[in-house]
Amino acid sequence: HVELVQRADMVLNFLADHNRITQDHLETLWVCARSSHEAVFRVLSLVITDLASVLSPDLRVFLFRQIATLPVRNYDEQTLLLVYNFTIKALQAERRDERKQRLDEEERRRRHLQGQGQGQGKGKGKGTKKGKG
Repeated sequence: HVELVQRADMVLNFLADHNRITQDHLETLWVCARSSHEAVFRVLSLVITDLASVLSPDLRVFLFRQIATLPVRNYDEQTLLLVYNFTIKALQAERRDERKQRLDEEERRRRHLQGQGQGQGKGKGKGTKKGKG
């Protein structure tokens, strides 16, 4: 039922946010989507698209591979929209993940350099203060 599927969106997003969603969950979601009525497929396509932005990179690839198993001859407008929207969201998430990783690496380097600077400064110049001469 469409209303039930819409509620599943919140549960799946919660699981994804907490790194508890699995390939089995995603495979079940995809099997339900491709074997469902058009109205349910439309809602499940939105669920799948929303998940693209919160899944780990490995799970995004897994879900994309599930979508890619659908023969092109079976594509319709809804399927094309799913592929398009999923791709856009997945690429945005990938860029976000890459930016976060770069920022985390820069922060680690900065902390490492600060730690080295503090370690080198210890013991040098003890007892000397500016203004005393």
